[in-house]
Amino acid sequence: LFKLNPLLVISQFEFGGIFEWHIRKYFSIEIGGGVNGFNSNAEGFTVRTGLRFYSKSGMYFNPVCFYRHIIYNNRQYQWNRDGQLSDILETQPLFDFSGTDFYYKETATENKQVLGMQILFGHELLLFKKMSIDIYTGLGFRNKYRVKEIVYYYSHAGNISSNYFPPKKEIVKGFLPTIQAGLRIGIACKLKKHLPE
Repeated sequence: LFKLNPLLVISQFEFGGIFEWHIRKYFSIEIGGGVNGFNSNAEGFTVRTGLRFYSKSGMYFNPVCFYRHIIYNNRQYQWNRDGQLSDILETQPLFDFSGTDFYYKETATENKQVLGMQILFGHELLLFKKMSIDIYTGLGFRNKYRVKEIVYYYSHAGNISSNYFPPKKEIVKGFLPTIQAGLRIGIACKLKKHLPE
C-alpha cells in the first residue's frame, strides 16, 4: 500500500507518504517520509520506518520511529520581559508594540533535528476493495536538538531602543512525551484479505 497522512501536511508541512509491504498475512513493514517546508523559509526532510502486527479484525499494533531535520532561514523570534526564551523556542507572532511595551525580537537561522519513537494502536478498514482508511492513537516521545545562529536582534522598551546582546549561537535540547492520534488514507496494490470489507 501507499499511504498519505493529511494531518502531517497541515501540521508539519510534510509532503510525502509511507509504503507498507506485507511480508506475512498479519505482519508488514513500512518505510517512507517526505519533504518538509514550503512555509516560513523552511526546508528539510523526514524519514519514517515501522512494523505492523495485525489481528483478524483489522486491529493493529505499530511501533514507529522517525527522524526529522529542518532548517529555518531568517526565522523571527519574540522574547519575554526577562530576556529568556519564549515557550519552547518556537516562532512567536510579531505585533505592533507601543507605550510601555517591553520586548525583544531577533532573526535567526535555526537548524532543528528531531528523533522520535511512538507506539500506535489502530484499526484499518478497506473501502472499494483498494482503498484503506487507517485510524490510530498512541504514545511516544520526541528528542529535539536545536542550534540557533542569530543574524539580527533588536530590543525595545516604550518606544526607546536599548542595548541588548544575546549570544550569537545557542544550543537547546528538549525531551517531550507525546500523545498521537490521526488517520491515514491508503491505496492498495492488491486486495488485503485480512481486512474487513
